[in-house]
Amino acid sequence: MKFLKIKRLLILIVASSISHVGYAQSLSGDYLGQKPPGESPEKFAPGIISRDDRYELMSAFSPDGKEFCFTVTNEQWSHFEIWYTKNESGKWTEPKILPFLPASGGFGPVFSPDNKTIYFSASNWVTHPSTIWYSNRKNDSWSAPVKMDVPVNSKGDQWQFSMAKDNTLIFTSNRQGGTGSYDLYISEPVNNKYTSVANLTGLNSPADEYSAFIAPDKSYIIFSSQRKGTFGWDDLYITFRQKNKTWTKPVNLGPEINTIHAEFAPHVSPDGKYLFYSKWDVKNKWSDIYWVRFDKRLAGLKKEAGIMGNQN
Repeated sequence: MKFLKIKRLLILIVASSISHVGYAQSLSGDYLGQKPPGESPEKFAPGIISRDDRYELMSAFSPDGKEFCFTVTNEQWSHFEIWYTKNESGKWTEPKILPFLPASGGFGPVFSPDNKTIYFSASNWVTHPSTIWYSNRKNDSWSAPVKMDVPVNSKGDQWQFSMAKDNTLIFTSNRQGGTGSYDLYISEPVNNKYTSVANLTGLNSPADEYSAFIAPDKSYIIFSSQRKGTFGWDDLYITFRQKNKTWTKPVNLGPEINTIHAEFAPHVSPDGKYLFYSKWDVKNKWSDIYWVRFDKRLAGLKKEAGIMGNQN
């Protein structure tokens, strides 16, 4: 009996060592060393980022592609953590929780265009409300988080933030005066300050719209919606900016990406090649991060929308 216990222990030690070696090797190179996907979506970094023992969602790369953040939550979605990994000398560090988050946790990380600030939402979807915060870089660390001012933060929930290259921001809110329960809002800075917020009325519906990504050049927005015509609970839609600054009618990204599950939290990689997003199976209780080759699909969607050249 004692021999069997020792044997089992040795097997566990060897397996752990092999796993650690494989883990370190897989974290070398771009995109955490993962083989890029084709036109069919795949889990991102299975066993490293997308794991079977937890809920992962809402991810983002830094503008230079050398940092990656993602959100981890529990089955009740009552506590959120932001995990962080960085490419150092060609190898990615082991993902760890960002240490500066408020006691209520944080989710939906987004890097600023100049890569000097990280934005996120704090609180959770049980106690409410959620507000948008930011933390600035301080050499190799981060400053204490600061809550954004009014009018970005207002009564109700504010979450899932995205920022274009000129610092135009888009976010989700259920503040008063919206089209549905949750709507998309946009704010363009004036003298580096956000003084007004506008409802994207042409994109919002009586259903919920949320977790939008705005392209760096503001040429398109990808967002999640529960409007009629979805393949499941939440689907990803895309809209393009026209010359008159209005947006084209949102188009569903199709059954290759959208399923019976909830697809949300889109983020396009800094090189524009890949779409990252979250997929949540409410019934079977799992949530993972997926990625898919997107540049060719984007070009086709742009052509179908009648968008030619630079519309800015």
